Amino acid sequence: MIRLAATAFVLALSTGCVVPATLLLVDALDGDGPGVDYYQDSNVSGQMRGELPVTGAFDRELSAGSLWRWEDTIDLELQVEGGGWAMLGGGFDLTGVDDGETVVLGPDEHWVYGCSGASVWNAEFDEPAEEVVVTQERIELDGEELVQLTIIATFADDHEVTAVVVEPVPAPGGEG
Repeated sequence: MIRLAATAFVLALSTGCVVPATLLLVDALDGDGPGVDYYQDSNVSGQMRGELPVTGAFDRELSAGSLWRWEDTIDLELQVEGGGWAMLGGGFDLTGVDDGETVVLGPDEHWVYGCSGASVWNAEFDEPAEEVVVTQERIELDGEELVQLTIIATFADDHEVTAVVVEPVPAPGGEG
């Protein structure tokens, strides 16, 4: 267990992408053990485009995308690869936001961060977003009702990332 925790700590320091590695460390210390790897299971599909340091401009389908809901709180991890690696992670609370509404979240209202690097989890850029704009709406696609989230994260130096993801309508109670 200590060896796993130390490995996660070294990973956090060496990759520069501290938040995901810290979550792995907390998970390891929580006693779930190395078999729990829910960060790699994609449960959403979508597209991410924008520009971040190291990767430059990109417009790709998600290579991995996960969204976790706890009522109106959403945690996410969205990644793209090809010509480098970019990720949006973190989350926000959409309490009081109606279907189809757009909300603008300042630095104290979200915990979204961006990472980018030459390869997966090899982040040279790792910063919180200055502003996050979120629109959540129900859509129908091929006869299936889905929730579409559009997330626009703005970072320092005019870097911006837009992610559009769809997921099945969450079960009542919010977790899913």
